[in-house]
Amino acid sequence: MPQIGWTAVMPADIVLTGSNTDSGQFVKIATTSNISHAMLALGPGQFVQATGIGVHVATFRQAMTDTQTAAVYRTKLTPAQRTAIIKNALSHVGKAYDYVEMLGGAEASKVPIETFVSPGTAEHTLARAAAFYLRYRSCTAGDRNKIFCSELVVAAYQAAG
Repeated sequence: MPQIGWTAVMPADIVLTGSNTDSGQFVKIATTSNISHAMLALGPGQFVQATGIGVHVATFRQAMTDTQTAAVYRTKLTPAQRTAIIKNALSHVGKAYDYVEMLGGAEASKVPIETFVSPGTAEHTLARAAAFYLRYRSCTAGDRNKIFCSELVVAAYQAAG
């Protein structure tokens, strides 16, 4: 996925950030990455994300609070796919943050995918999150009323086919 600048952000772009907050440090250590959070752009200056307060829409300033590292990534999508991704992500607004799955995701993120994606890259972090999500969902239905940040991104992208 190519990295793009903030002024060129489009709906469904993936935003990865890293912070030095306590929770950010935990996620970075657990995933052996400098990334601790994932969210989706709704367009320039607006994002949908799952944080400790649940799934919500945030402005650029709100989303970037305490952020030391940030990057925007774009995948090749049709306009219909972008719309489906955003529609699905917004359908989760109001859900609580899932600390239980997040902790399990950090542990399951040690799936050996390094043969496919370079360790330490944003793609590696997303791939590990996706691997956990798919593995976890194949074992149990989980709590459909709660979701964590990278799970939100994966679920929204899966909705687009």
